[in-house]
Order: sequence, then structure tokens, then C-alpha cells
Amino acid sequence: MFPLPVFALLLVLPTIPAQQGPADCTFETGLCSLSQGTDDELDWERRQGATKFYKTLPSRDHTTGTLSGHYLAVRSPVLPLYARTARLETPVMPGGRKCLTFYYRMDAGFMGDADRNTMNGLNVYVMYENVLGDPVWSIMDGDLWTRAQITIAAPRDFQILFEGTVKSQFEGSVAIDDISLAEGACDEDCKNSFYGCCPDEVTAAAGPNYQGCRQTLALEADGGLDQARFEELYVRSSDSADCDFETDLCEWLQAGDNNMDFTRVRGQARTLQNTLPVADHTTGTGSGWYLTVESPIEPFYAQAARLSTRRLGAWGGEGEMCLSFSYHMSEKIPGYFPEKFPGSTNALSVYVTPDGELGEPLFTGSDIMEGGDWREVRVTIPAEGEFRIVFEALILSQYTGDISLDDVMLDAGPCEDLVHPCQKSRFGCCSDGRTRARGPSGEGCQRLQTEVRTVPKVTVSDCTLELGDRFGACWKTYQSTTYALRKSGKMSDVPAFCAAHKTLYTCYYDNVDSLCADDPDFGNFKAKLRDDVGGVNRNCRLGRNGVRRGRRAVQTPEEVMRMLR
Repeated sequence: MFPLPVFALLLVLPTIPAQQGPADCTFETGLCSLSQGTDDELDWERRQGATKFYKTLPSRDHTTGTLSGHYLAVRSPVLPLYARTARLETPVMPGGRKCLTFYYRMDAGFMGDADRNTMNGLNVYVMYENVLGDPVWSIMDGDLWTRAQITIAAPRDFQILFEGTVKSQFEGSVAIDDISLAEGACDEDCKNSFYGCCPDEVTAAAGPNYQGCRQTLALEADGGLDQARFEELYVRSSDSADCDFETDLCEWLQAGDNNMDFTRVRGQARTLQNTLPVADHTTGTGSGWYLTVESPIEPFYAQAARLSTRRLGAWGGEGEMCLSFSYHMSEKIPGYFPEKFPGSTNALSVYVTPDGELGEPLFTGSDIMEGGDWREVRVTIPAEGEFRIVFEALILSQYTGDISLDDVMLDAGPCEDLVHPCQKSRFGCCSDGRTRARGPSGEGCQRLQTEVRTVPKVTVSDCTLELGDRFGACWKTYQSTTYALRKSGKMSDVPAFCAAHKTLYTCYYDNVDSLCADDPDFGNFKAKLRDDVGGVNRNCRLGRNGVRRGRRAVQTPEEVMRMLR
């Protein structure tokens, strides 16, 4: 057999861009001019494709799109136990305006819709003289190769640092590829932006329906302002507070100045450890979606989740607007709270802020509702100039509870002027005179108001009262044991970690067995924990990597309690 001629080889090989600058790299031949950080716990690995044991790694790189292409990745360790980072640094480069482009991909393994505190992440920093400030860019999801661009304005010599953080213990990964740094700011042509151009064909819209375009809507017509066009576009830009959460969060944003997030969920069957509504407010069925915040097992400190609109503006010639929404609030043990907050309770508050300062709430709700009831609320809010609406869910109870939100709407004029809110809504009322149309063709009018479903209030047992505390004690013992192993340099002592792992699950099971022996609702849960204890014992006998096999990864008290639902 004769070897292929040179020209044939050239035809089958993908084109690989050559390195042009000190930060540019495709990783096809190495790390180029980049270097591994020294003040981290892991190193970035140069890899090809996925592996038998780490299927969350990219199967193909971004440069060539083939199995043989290379990329960099950081993987969740076998025994993570705590967050670890891997850092990659460029050489020192001269300052100026630069455009950084790269591709990233990450997978949390089997975490699914994980809590933010357990998710992997990727941060990008601009570093001056080895001093690391706040990240200029961060992301915590994206299971496909995704392009990222960042404009960097560096006043002096600088370095760029990529930091991959792995927290998930379920074989997760963070990967990067095709880094390049060009002179000048990144191309911000609105035609290439995600939401396209504003009516001026220059400004990039910040969201659908011309969101963010209010400052450029004064269109000239015959020497004057085209008022009809102005009002039409103004309505489109400020209608972004409306959301029933059936598809996504619409134009609402998770705020960054809090320590929890609202979660979008469907109605669920109520159990001893679940206070969520069985049905949403929009559809009245278990398949409908709403937002919720749930009490952790033992927070011991106030936790807040904030949901904010983008900047809005009044429309319809009114100085006030009517905010309508429905909320549900339930607590397993109403009236019991940590001694730190005597007399306090969970609460949902509404704020309107022109400048980011929350001030005093315009509404605060802390009523405990029976079963799956929803409460409809209308609040008149000031609407002069630009403003944001903020929902704040404050969690103080250390026992199971929730604050849920659905069907947010914003209408022109004060609430007391509206016999039915639909009268001044953008698309008016449906034929019943009270249901709000959600589109110009009568979208949303097929459904009339459905009957609210209620579920009898659950009875609190000694098992429910004490189980969370007992689980917390099990977890603290486990953390203390594994911390001592880490401090003594025994990270590879799998038998010792296995013993700690087995002790944790045995502790979980023994407490359920002793506290909840007479409670039939805990039968399946007890069986699941018994299976977990057996699984840990079997897996630990399989060898060095046994503690990572199957689904027997270490679970926190919160994760264990969620199995009750």
C-alpha cells in the first residue's frame, strides 16, 4: 500500500488558525504562550474528546469539530468535598482596548437543576501586577460550545486569567477553546446583537420588544414627533414586567445582591416535607409553572432572593401604574424561628426603585396560606421616569416552607381606577370582560378563571420537628472527619473516606429509623436510605474509585431531605 500523497493529506486535515498574539491559542499543539496558575488546586488538562468515565467532557473540540481536536478542561475530582479551582494565565501584555474572544462549554454531570452553591463555573479576570480583582465575566452553565466576547480597557500592562471552578462531585467539567485577543473594542454592531437593533438602526436592543430602546424613540415625521409611533414603541419597551412563567422568566432577572435565587418549578404533590402549591395560578393545574423560594433545612441566618425587572418607563400618560401578581406562602411550623430573629417570619416584599436603592417596600405579605391557595394582589406603584420593580423573598424559618410567585402584570393607571385590570392592559379584555388578553389576536382568552385547589394542612410530627437537626449533626461529623483527613494530607486514603461516607449514611438511616419508626409516610424514604447504605458498602469494596460509582455520591442534609418530596 502506498502512502497518501501530500496534497491528499492537506485535503482531509481541517484548517487550524495559527497563533498570532501572546494570548491566542487553539491548544492543538500545546498551551502556546499561556501558563498554568500556581495559586490553585488543579491544573487545566489538554484533552481530546470524552472518556469512558468522564462522558461530560466535550466529544469534539471547537477548532476542528473532530474527535482528534484539542481543548482545555478541568474536571470534578473523584472526592471533591470542597470547591477547587484551576487557573490559566496569559503573559503580561501592553495595555489598551482589546477584544477577547473564546469558546466555553461546561457540564455539571448528574446535578440537573442544581443549587447555585454546587454548580461549576468559569470566571475571567484582568490582572495587574499579579493582583486579582473581581471577575470581568462569569458563567455557570452552557452545555454546548458557546462564543464569548469581552471588551477589555486596560490602562497599563495586564494579564488575562481564566479560572475554572468545580464544585459538583458528579463528574462535571469546564472546558475552553480557541482563545484570541484582538486590538480595539469588540464589534458591537447592533445587527449582530442577540435582540437586533432599536428603531434608530444604531442602538442594540437589550431584550425583546425593543427593551432598552426608550431613549431613541423620538422619530421625526414632517418636522414633528410621530406620537403614535412613539407610544407604540414605548408600550412595547415597557411591557416587559408581564410574565406567567410558563416558558421562562420573560424579562425578569435574578438579582446579584442576594444569597438565593427564585426557582421555576411545576406544581407538585404535597408531602410531609413539601409545602409547594400543587397547581400554578395561571392554569390551575399541576403542569403549570411558577417561581418559588424554599427554606433550607438550617440556614441560621436571613436569606433573601430578589427578582428584578430591567429599567421600565411609564406609558399611557399616567404617573402611576398597577402591579398585579399572585403569591403563595406556607411554612411547616408557623411561628417557630431561630432565636436570632424573635417574632420574625418569612415575607414577600415589593419595591420600586429608580436608582437601585430599595428604600421602603410598597407591599409586604407574610400570611400563611392553607394548602395550595394563591392570593391575588394589586399594588399601585409610582411611575415617573425610569424605574425597576423588585420582588424580595426573605427566608427566616429554618423549617420547610416556601414563597411562590406567579402571573405578574403591569397596567397603566392606579389600581383603584381599574374595575378589571384588563381594561387598561396593552391588548384589552377577553370576551368575558375580566380575563386579560395576552396578544392582539386574543391569545390567552380560551381559559376562564379556574377553581383554586386546596389541600388539607399537614400535621407536624416529632419526626418532622427533629429530623433536620439530626441530619445536620450527621453532616457535621462527616465534615469534621474529612477535614481532618485533608489537613493531614490523606487525600488518597480512599478506605478512610469510604469509612466516613458509610458512617454518614448509616447516621441518616438510624435517625429516620428511630424518630420515624411509627410514621407510615416515611416508609419509602427509609427504604431509599437503606439502599444507599448498602450501595455505599458495595461500592467501597469495588476499589479505589468505588466511592464515585453509580449514584452513591455524598449528599448534604438538604439533598437528603429533598428525597422526601
